Amino acid sequence: GTAGAAFGGGEAAPRPAPVPAPTAQPRSVSGPSGKKQRRQAQAQAQRDTQQQRSHTQHTTPSHAVAAKVLQGEGRRRPDSSKKRPPLPPTDAAAKAAIAKVLDVADAATASADAPESLLTRENPPPGPLACAAADATDAPESLLGWLLAPVPPAAFWERYFERRPLLCKGRGRGHLRGFFCKADVDALLRRERGLVWRYNVDAVRFDESLREKVVHNGAPGERADPDRVWELFESRGCSLRVLHPQRWSDALQSLLAGLERHFGCAVGCNAYLTPPRSQGFAPHWDDIDAFVLQLEGTKRWHVYPRQAAGQERWPRESSADFVPEDLPPPAVVTLHPGDVLYMPRGTIHEAAVADTDEHSLHVTVSSGHRVTWADFMQLALQGALATAAEENEALRRCVPRDVFDHLGVVHAEDGGGEREGADGGGKGASKGGDGGSRRGALLSQIERMVRKVVSAMPVDSAADQMCARFMAQRMVPPAGAGGPGGADATVRTGGAVRAAFAGAGRLVIEGGEAVVYHPFANPRELHMEGDEPGAEVEGALCFPLEVAPALEAALGATHGALLGVREAAEACAEHAAEEDVLASLQALVDAGVLKTVDDDSDSG
Repeated sequence: GTAGAAFGGGEAAPRPAPVPAPTAQPRSVSGPSGKKQRRQAQAQAQRDTQQQRSHTQHTTPSHAVAAKVLQGEGRRRPDSSKKRPPLPPTDAAAKAAIAKVLDVADAATASADAPESLLTRENPPPGPLACAAADATDAPESLLGWLLAPVPPAAFWERYFERRPLLCKGRGRGHLRGFFCKADVDALLRRERGLVWRYNVDAVRFDESLREKVVHNGAPGERADPDRVWELFESRGCSLRVLHPQRWSDALQSLLAGLERHFGCAVGCNAYLTPPRSQGFAPHWDDIDAFVLQLEGTKRWHVYPRQAAGQERWPRESSADFVPEDLPPPAVVTLHPGDVLYMPRGTIHEAAVADTDEHSLHVTVSSGHRVTWADFMQLALQGALATAAEENEALRRCVPRDVFDHLGVVHAEDGGGEREGADGGGKGASKGGDGGSRRGALLSQIERMVRKVVSAMPVDSAADQMCARFMAQRMVPPAGAGGPGGADATVRTGGAVRAAFAGAGRLVIEGGEAVVYHPFANPRELHMEGDEPGAEVEGALCFPLEVAPALEAALGATHGALLGVREAAEACAEHAAEEDVLASLQALVDAGVLKTVDDDSDSG
């Protein structure tokens, strides 16, 4: 697109209008915008800390993750006698090497009887139109199908997700047209507020002599001077990384909002602009599932196979940089405009612009960050421990005064075996006397208490907490996908309502109230920053518990299964007045979570 053409007009997404004061007026969990500046300052401070930690991790030779992958060896300077593994000498050998690491789905050779819903190669829809089509039909899975064509979504989830890299190609240069371009980067740099070093933009390059990443950023928090940035790009060979371009690009906003609805987790992205014959980053793995969308130029990717031993599968943290010579031969693939490369979390990779006079621009769409079972269990166990302590007096007793005489590393035999100690001896027994039996008794007691904690695990509460966090993180839906209702969007007894889209809100019970979390009040410029400790929740409305049945039914209503307002009121008739139910539904309409439907025609 042209420079700035895809950018939203303002820095922040529009906020819902205040809710009138009916009998059952909801209250916001926190003020909608009064503390926004403090929240931004807190977020900036945490980003600086995280980025400093990330920079340290990616440059420290003894970083634990890198050491584990390299089987205990720290990062080292390359042996001058060692060189990169040569590329396969023939097309057949190259294809064989690629097949060992990843699959290639070529739309140009796809079966003619593939589903029509995937795409037509003769006239592929440009990116923004595909997003709009998926949104209009409330079918976000069709957006993923379009993105990965000719691979259907079901095949992706079954064969590739978290399992194996996938390259989707042959859809034509225009397949991803309209999401982002080099001119957009320049427009962002030259706008009134510009871009800020480390917060919005980085300038990095991979130094071939040092075999490591070199950062050329300005001072943290300093506005990036456009002329200086382009000098680094054109004369120093630096790649430019634009962080979270979806905050300004309407097309990327629509893409991520649609994918979030299908993935059920926050989806982010960064843009990478690399000059000719340059490389920005050393080999590494990421703690996210990556979808690389090639938008301009070409880029050669090295995708490394999983190590025979030592490489962590599905890591929860990104790795340090690796020395290429320490890695096995990679699969080498070249991405052209319109191609998409999927890499599961933990895939070691690097990319460079080959011998060409054209720059490369791609965006990496990321998902799956901190939504593992470990993250779920962390939430569940926190609640389980509190609940179990309330219900079991044994957990509230002091630990025995001799516990330090029998538990601890100094009391365990070499080889670990603490579990064996639960049987009263074995490898976990303490040395000497009858200390082993005392140690075993203590371990048995601990295991009994652990079982009580696990039995009290509030899995539903943990799911609600994780979903509420997702609602706070996710992209504010673009115009047309919900949002504050107009003056004529009034809930009437004879009308009906439905959710703006599936999953537009989440009903939870907290503190004796019904709380609906939703993404429509999320500031667009803070996308992906809703999970900081102490962060305020913008999109949360509290209602009397008595109207919960109506709220639950309304959030589950769809295009094909509307909820009559009278029916909603009847569901709460024993405990709530009709006007309270209508006022609660109206509050959700005003917030954009629900849409009104009158006389079988959608008027919301």
